[in-house]
Amino acid sequence: MRTRVHSLHSPDAELDEFAPPDPRDAQLLVQVLAGVRLAAGSDDPEGEESFDLRVITPRAAQRRLREQDRPLVGRHLVIVDQWDYPTIAAYLFERFESEEGADWDDLGTRLNRFGRWEFEDFDESRNSWDIPPGVGAAVRSLTVAGRNLADFAPPDQRDFRVPVQARIAAVKGAGEGTFTVEVCTPPALERRVRSEGIILGEHLLIVDHWDTAAITAAVTRMFQSQDGATWSEVADRLARYGAPEPESGSI
Repeated sequence: MRTRVHSLHSPDAELDEFAPPDPRDAQLLVQVLAGVRLAAGSDDPEGEESFDLRVITPRAAQRRLREQDRPLVGRHLVIVDQWDYPTIAAYLFERFESEEGADWDDLGTRLNRFGRWEFEDFDESRNSWDIPPGVGAAVRSLTVAGRNLADFAPPDQRDFRVPVQARIAAVKGAGEGTFTVEVCTPPALERRVRSEGIILGEHLLIVDHWDTAAITAAVTRMFQSQDGATWSEVADRLARYGAPEPESGSI
């Protein structure tokens, strides 16, 4: 089963007319309306559902950090060097339509990496999005290259990319794993985008400068807010925010 993107939409602007004064300082909410390709060669999707993401430049991220005075979680951000709608649209179509799944739930879960699926965490049996208390998640340690996060600081505290490993365990029962989040600043992010092209913000935490206490609090809050009935469910949710190491499944 493959994805078919039906259209791109923004509630905040006409996408093909949006022209920010500075294309390198721009952000916009974009909704990708996608469904299932009915058959090989068919252009008609079977229904459609919404996946919401924010297209943002590093300079806009910098401005947003200063306005909100807290780290910016990269999940469901699409980071671009500048606003160029044809290039962005082509990237989103290619990214979404390259995904395959066994069924729509599987496919929707895969697409949820790119944009927030309107049915993320929806439990059809309970007709609810609320996740009941389960095994929970507790951050046991935060390290950088084997060193405690509290003992680390980058040479340039306003220009860095630092992978932080979070060791996380179930609060109830057995389960444990390591998840890596890249903590970075907008200048480092800007260089990366110019080198690699458009990137997903998945597994990124964007900060204005190195602040051990603020980074520790943000990473801990991000991971410890995840829950599930089993460790496997929790680990799947943790993997939305940090790249899991192979042992991070059920124990």
